Amino acid sequence: MGLLITMVLGLLAAVAATYTEDQVKEWLDDFLMAEQRLSPAELRLFALLAYLMLAALLSWVIGNGGAVPLIFGAMLGIFIPRAIDGFVSSNKD
Repeated sequence: MGLLITMVLGLLAAVAATYTEDQVKEWLDDFLMAEQRLSPAELRLFALLAYLMLAALLSWVIGNGGAVPLIFGAMLGIFIPRAIDGFVSSNKD
């Protein structure tokens, strides 16, 4: 059960990173005082890693899981929304 929880935490972390990139960008711009700009790829990576760190800490507090299900869940969290968007857009035509 713990591995499943950790996988779901990874999935949620990746989905959250996907949909909160703009908020993360605003926070980083405020934090860095806009002196150094990050590329869009760096922003996506930072958002994903920040949420994965939170998921890993939560998994550690719960006392279950490991790195493999966390990363597997994150991979699913990155892939699934894009697959759904592609499916929806292909059905519109």
